[in-house]
Amino acid sequence: MIDNQNFLWRCDRAWLLDGFIDQASLSIARLFMRSHLRTFVECDRTTKNTVKSIAGWFVRYGLVQVVRSPIS
Repeated sequence: MIDNQNFLWRCDRAWLLDGFIDQASLSIARLFMRSHLRTFVECDRTTKNTVKSIAGWFVRYGLVQVVRSPIS
């Protein structure tokens, strides 16, 4: 799930499946945001738009690699 510089989020139609793919990714996101952003956001309690904004921010700065997952 986690490789040296990126952690992987599986995406389907621009929506994060299960918000975050696993607890490790959520923990990394929380740690990163606590360290680098003024306002700490509880990722797993936020609205989908805020989650998508956070994901977009990570992608924009090259911190997250996004892949499409098959539609079930």
